[in-house]
Amino acid sequence: MATRMIRMSKIREILNLHSAGHKERAIARATGVSRTAVKNTLYRTNAAGVDWERAKQLDDATLREIVYPEKRRSDEDRYLALKQRLPLILKNLGKKHMTLDVQWEEYKIAYPNGYEYSRFCDYIRDEAKTAEVYLGMQYGYGEMMFVDYAGEGHYYINLLTGSRVDVNLFVAILPASQYTFGEFTPTQKTADWIGASDNSLRFFGGSVGTIVPDCAKPVVSHVDRYGSEIQMQYWNFADYYQAIVTPARPRHPRDKALVESSINNIYRWVYPRLARQEYYSLAELNEALRILMAQYNARCMRLYGCSRLELFDSYERATLKPLPQWPYEFKHYQPPTRAAFNGHLWLKDDLHYYSVPERLSGQLCAAFYNATSVEIFHENARICTHPRNYNKSRKYTTTPEHLPRHHLEYMKWTPDRFQSWSHETGPNVEAFILSLLDTARHFTHSYRLCMALMSLRKRYTNLRLDRACQMVLGTGSNNTKRVVSILEKGTDLLPDEQLVLPGLPQANPNLRHINHKEQIA
Repeated sequence: MATRMIRMSKIREILNLHSAGHKERAIARATGVSRTAVKNTLYRTNAAGVDWERAKQLDDATLREIVYPEKRRSDEDRYLALKQRLPLILKNLGKKHMTLDVQWEEYKIAYPNGYEYSRFCDYIRDEAKTAEVYLGMQYGYGEMMFVDYAGEGHYYINLLTGSRVDVNLFVAILPASQYTFGEFTPTQKTADWIGASDNSLRFFGGSVGTIVPDCAKPVVSHVDRYGSEIQMQYWNFADYYQAIVTPARPRHPRDKALVESSINNIYRWVYPRLARQEYYSLAELNEALRILMAQYNARCMRLYGCSRLELFDSYERATLKPLPQWPYEFKHYQPPTRAAFNGHLWLKDDLHYYSVPERLSGQLCAAFYNATSVEIFHENARICTHPRNYNKSRKYTTTPEHLPRHHLEYMKWTPDRFQSWSHETGPNVEAFILSLLDTARHFTHSYRLCMALMSLRKRYTNLRLDRACQMVLGTGSNNTKRVVSILEKGTDLLPDEQLVLPGLPQANPNLRHINHKEQIA
């Protein structure tokens, strides 16, 4: 039977009484231990040369090794071999799909005379209990808010179909006071994360310095060991409330242990009470959850001797930052795409083009948009804002200031402006312009022809231009090239009797005309 170990305070008392000259039997009665224990203690301390004066200078660990020296294990060689291998085994157990069974097989290959599986597992478990020492976190009031989704949600019944509709449980907690907020959402998409996080801050009545979410895709777009990249929409939400987002490390649930614990508490305390009746809408289910969460926060915590609500009201509420007047408005996000070289960005959801400044043509631009507006960003700087356009017949929304100068000049021209200019130049020019505007197949084609005619004023006088237009109109044509030809050759300067104006093309009697039907035949 193993020897019962006496406390080191008793050992020191035995040595003190022995130094004062008391006998073993008297020492045993005074200390409440057996005479044999007193005898063995005095024997071992005398053998080690330790008396009362020396014992006062030793710590408990050293004194314990003297009084109760460690016996040599019968399996010491096997134990030392396993102990040397323990750090490697514990490290390998952290790998994906690794098991104790695989590690034991590798251990037995290296040490054929080693422990069998059950004893091997006992030593591994004992070592694992003492291998990790966890830091007890201290949280300041108003500093952090932990947010996460529970693994198990709840449901309500759709009255129209009678089917069960599963929903997800969002939980937020202020770690200093452990004041907790819960809400059911239809999904776990980014819009639900932002909406539930916004509702939690409104519930707490203030904002915090840091929001600590899980490394979920709707919140964290990229994760690595050197840092996480926050999803742009959630980053904008946190920035609106002047908070930063610091995600918990992946596969490290202790980084947000309090919210995990709160979720377990909700499983045990709230869910059984929710299950007492059926709910027929998400709003009805959330109302029942709100009442139960109020009761949960008002319950007394045995460790603190008060409730979460009392801690929050007494200490944390005053430390929260004031909230903006209006809740955060969620905006959809289109990742950076390249703006077209016509100076417009394609918004996929609208099947619509929105203009960007000329300098950003061909550059990567991102878009945030809600029901009323579209905001365009370049390198995280807001460039412009457009009203949301739902008109399917128009594919372009253009701000005139975004266009190049020559495009702006082009857009200033209208039929009335062309007619006004031509009226000032001459009656024949006006008739020519009206003819162009009436006969062109598309207004852009007629505008180009009119502007080409206008450019002739830079080289020729109004009188010559009007005379050339009269000559071309006299042939029954409105061909601008003929006007240019007349002016370049100076035909308009010749007297009327010398004018031989080219008319419409005449048939040549020396050529046989083959029509299309004859060619086919």
